Amino acid sequence: MSALCKRIVITVQLILASALTAHATPSPGIVISDHIIGTTPTSFFVIRTTTLHAPSYYQHYKRFDFVELSIQDGSILQKCALRETEYASDAGVDRETWTQTEKRKPSCQVFEVLSKSSAGYMTPRSTDTGKAAFRLNAGGLEARRDTSDDSVEWTSTMPTRLIKARALKTTSIAASDIPWQTGLDSSETLSLVGTADDIQPLHEMCELDPVPVTSREHEWMFLRLSCWTGDTDADGANFYVAINSKP
Repeated sequence: MSALCKRIVITVQLILASALTAHATPSPGIVISDHIIGTTPTSFFVIRTTTLHAPSYYQHYKRFDFVELSIQDGSILQKCALRETEYASDAGVDRETWTQTEKRKPSCQVFEVLSKSSAGYMTPRSTDTGKAAFRLNAGGLEARRDTSDDSVEWTSTMPTRLIKARALKTTSIAASDIPWQTGLDSSETLSLVGTADDIQPLHEMCELDPVPVTSREHEWMFLRLSCWTGDTDADGANFYVAINSKP
């Protein structure tokens, strides 16, 4: 075979490989994002948005849940579905059109639960961090007096292993909540952050919001970690860890 023919064959192979890659089934991705709305002495409540990117270019889902989480270890104490929506598009049409289908879910009495739990309301957010400043590094969460004096030392507040242990429980999702085949038993759960096979160290994978969230009636502060690359085919989570303001 001549050199010219070889170049033509290689070029055709590269074009075919590129075309196959462009039309390959994408990897699925699941992202949860929590927004805190109330606290008790032992738990806190969030509205959880779960975005589920199916292994398809033409389908994805959004779930909204009312979730109570344990302050002690980050585990999910109760969860109630507020809404689930499926978004789908027909791959065979020239002009892409997305349809939105609402899934029927049980009634969720958010305000009744908050009232019965005597949940404290969240204080208005401020850029002033108060008496403490926080940072996330290889050792975990560190805190110090909020000052511009760089000579003030940072002290460990929560080690990485403890953050990961809490994240493992906080960012869990039941296999039965995933609307595509996962190969898992429906009773199993997945965790999006804190697993042993996380490729990046926690302080490189996550960004810390240095301004804690507080409630009017309780002493706990809640620091938000954003652990998601922004890719639709990657798992991730944005969640809170609780820190006692009076250790």
